[in-house]
Amino acid sequence: MKQVFLAVTLYQNEYDDGYPMVGYQVNRSPDSATQDRLWPQLLLPYLKDSRLWACPADKSERPRPDTRFNADLSLADSNSRFYAVAERANLGYNSYNLSPVVRNGSTMFFSPVKASQVGAPANTIGWVETVWEVRGGATFGGGNYVAEPPCRYVRANATFVDTIPGAGPAGRDNGWLVDPEEESVNETTFGGAWGWHGGKLHMLTLDGRAVLIEPNRLANGCRVESNWAGAIFDQQTYLWDLQ
Repeated sequence: MKQVFLAVTLYQNEYDDGYPMVGYQVNRSPDSATQDRLWPQLLLPYLKDSRLWACPADKSERPRPDTRFNADLSLADSNSRFYAVAERANLGYNSYNLSPVVRNGSTMFFSPVKASQVGAPANTIGWVETVWEVRGGATFGGGNYVAEPPCRYVRANATFVDTIPGAGPAGRDNGWLVDPEEESVNETTFGGAWGWHGGKLHMLTLDGRAVLIEPNRLANGCRVESNWAGAIFDQQTYLWDLQ
């Protein structure tokens, strides 16, 4: 996580203080491996080693990297080979808040925020450890390159305000799924976050601290309900929005 934070810092130095885009394509196509780029690929030039995306505690089977040639890249560019590795990274990006979707007419695109827009970096999540899938209690497929926040609405002036900027999230937008009759914990319980270390996980805050916590602490300051029906009641302790 320290290496990831340093890579983000180097990236921001070259991209006007902005956080990485979560990806190039808002609506991913079946051949996205040859046309899309995910945030781990964008940081790869600053890390030089794709093995950093896999947590050593994750022993689950992962897809093989896509090695198809991409015509829009030079022969010397190897980033296209790491799409599958990037997609199954064990670090889930807080992309809903840091790389939100913006709509311009009929066009939608990711528009990363700048570091200066974050009110409390020490209390804001950038990345958390994740899982791709849980089958019968067993992890499968590696991690997930995005993590979903538990809440998105906060009550203000007798109405509810959406804390996710732009046009909202692309793709799956359920938040954390809560099923009171479901006893087992799966990949939707904590929005993709997963406790690889004795039930605990690391989160990387935007000031560069890697903190080991229990997954339910990711919901500090909000009442969790399925489909983001719950509300943020304390923005000072809520860890996901930009405050």
